[in-house]
Amino acid sequence: MNNLVIQNQQSTMSSTQLAEMLGFDTKSSINKAIRKVFDDSRLESYSEKDARGYVIEYHLPELESKMFVAKHDIQYLEEITQYWINKDKQQLPDFNNPAVAARAWLMKLRQSWPRRKNLNLQPLKLRLLIASLSQLAINHLDRLQSY
Repeated sequence: MNNLVIQNQQSTMSSTQLAEMLGFDTKSSINKAIRKVFDDSRLESYSEKDARGYVIEYHLPELESKMFVAKHDIQYLEEITQYWINKDKQQLPDFNNPAVAARAWLMKLRQSWPRRKNLNLQPLKLRLLIASLSQLAINHLDRLQSY
């Protein structure tokens, strides 16, 4: 999508460029496919018309271009979907940095410690102990990182 045209201070992609990318045979077939995806009121500002008022070219902005390509190219749609699935996965800490690794370990310990049943402490005392130990360790790690 590096063949973008600037129209009205907005990057657009022409229906001819989309036809070449997606393998449409004729300009009328790509224009018909575009009209099936988007309603006329949305396309009015993106259309280039001849003297008779017939649309000869559409100039779709980035969002509409990507939506159209995603509808007609399953591989592109898969790439976009996979991107958002991977983006939503939790990022792992940098375990090469000892302070970051220790902080991650403490946070995990803080989450799992209340679920341990073999400790004979009352729940409130246990929570206070975990919170104070964790906070002390995090403060110490912050000081180490700042050196």
